[in-house]
Amino acid sequence: MLSVVPFRLLSVQSCALLSLLALLICSASGCGGSGEATADASSQAPKAPAKLVEVDLGEYFVTLRIDEAERAYFRVGLVGLVDETHADELTMLLETRKERMRERIENTLQSTSIDYLKQPGMPIVKTELATAIKKVLHTPHLHEIIYTSYSLRQG
Repeated sequence: MLSVVPFRLLSVQSCALLSLLALLICSASGCGGSGEATADASSQAPKAPAKLVEVDLGEYFVTLRIDEAERAYFRVGLVGLVDETHADELTMLLETRKERMRERIENTLQSTSIDYLKQPGMPIVKTELATAIKKVLHTPHLHEIIYTSYSLRQG
C-alpha cells in the first residue's frame, strides 16, 4: 500500500536561502570558471582565416584500356587550394614528386571502372584521385583539390 507524504511548499525566504547556498557552493568549487580565464579568452583577438591560393597541380592524360580492342582517353586538370604562406612549399614539393604523382594518377584511373568515369560529376573517381594525390604529396597544407577540367573520349 502506498503512503502519502504531505508536501509542504517552501517559503520565499527558504527558496532565497537555498539559492544563495547553491551559489556559494558553486563559487567555492569553481564550477563557473574563474573570471580571469573568461577575461583572458575574451581579450584575445580571433584569428583571421588564412588566405587560400590556387597551386597548379598539372594536367594529366591517361590512356585507359577497356578491353583488348577498345581504348578510352581521359584528361584531367587539377588545382590545389593551399594557405598563401605554404604555396611555394607545395610547388617545390610537387616538383620533386611530379613523376610519382603522374604514376599514381594513371594507376588510379586505370584501375577504375569505365562506368565510374562516365558518371555525371564523377564523384567516385574524384574521391579516389584526391586520396591518391594526398598520399603522394603527404602535406597537411593542401586543403582541397579542384578539378578544373576533365573529359573522357572513347575510341
